[in-house]
Amino acid sequence: MGVVVGEGNAFEISICRDETIHVLKDVIKMLKPNTMQCDVDHMQLYLGFKDGNWLTMAEYGEVVQGRSSGTLASVMAGFRLLQPFDHVGDALGALQTPKNRIHVLVVLPPSTVQPHDRADP
Repeated sequence: MGVVVGEGNAFEISICRDETIHVLKDVIKMLKPNTMQCDVDHMQLYLGFKDGNWLTMAEYGEVVQGRSSGTLASVMAGFRLLQPFDHVGDALGALQTPKNRIHVLVVLPPSTVQPHDRADP
């Protein structure tokens, strides 16, 4: 699952582990066209894995609360920034991706964050 930092709704992502992070960004933009109002090159993806665990929605809520009181860099500290030409499988390594956990945090440039639109799937 993925979630846009600052938006509360998680969304499902299906992608082959052999694909690059850049392709993953393209998939996310296709899944959330009304929310992703920027070029994929300006999106940042972080692995939703911190302190040995995948994020729950409750923990994600704490990340969002932290964003309102701190800088984005301080809030995202401890999360791994995914590089565009890394492969999804390499980024995940041997980590299992359990259901009902957040695997990818999407950070958009500040000027492009849009309120959630129910037209997105």
